[in-house]
Order: sequence, then structure tokens, then C-alpha cells
Amino acid sequence: MSKDKLRELLCQLWHRDISADDAFDELEELINHIKRLEEAGDALANTQTYDLLATVNWRKAKEAKP
Repeated sequence: MSKDKLRELLCQLWHRDISADDAFDELEELINHIKRLEEAGDALANTQTYDLLATVNWRKAKEAKP
């Protein structure tokens, strides 16, 4: 999720342009999208045809994630 998207969502919530339920649903969709992207990256990193350097970089990036 980009900071701009989160900022936009929070501004909409603050100005009551969006309900808390709708904001929560949108955040939940974004979180699920990120999880699917991570799972796809994991699957790709585990294939034998994937570049070894890219696999190492992917795993380092995941370990560095807060």
C-alpha cells in the first residue's frame, strides 16, 4: 500500500466522505492484495527456473520487512 493511498483513505474518513466500515473493507482488500503478491513472490522464488540472485534478494527483502 502506498503512503498516498493510505493518506487519501484517512482524509476521506476524516472528512466523512467514506464510512468507517467502507474504509476498513478497503484496507482489508489492500492487505489481502499484498499477501497474495508475497505468496506469488514466494512461489516464484521457490521454482528451480528462477534466477538465484533474484531469489536471494527476494528473501532478504522479506526478512527486512518490519
